Amino acid sequence: MPLQGRPSGFFVGTTWEILTNLAPQEKRNISYGDLVEELIGERLPHPDRALRPILDFLSGYCIGTGAPLLSVLVVNGTTNEPGAGLTEFVLDIPTAVRDVRAYNWTNHPPPPTL
Repeated sequence: MPLQGRPSGFFVGTTWEILTNLAPQEKRNISYGDLVEELIGERLPHPDRALRPILDFLSGYCIGTGAPLLSVLVVNGTTNEPGAGLTEFVLDIPTAVRDVRAYNWTNHPPPPTL
């Protein structure tokens, strides 16, 4: 599901910026709905589906560059937990969140523009 008719790659850089700015803020996550709203200025009925390609790309980039998974900061607004796609892959969410918060994102290059 593209956001505003644009391919998901269009939003990778902005999503990276939002999440790397959020990462050092202790105990702060962002819901799928809030992230979509920051990206396009409106709410969507299934924001997790719209964000999945973007978060999958960022997860692959993080894994490929040795960084912790930034996508662990994006959570369901009701449960405050990451989605099932991530929880099946990351067995220890609290440790993953701790690693993201402790990582020096200012020294890590952003993903390439798609």
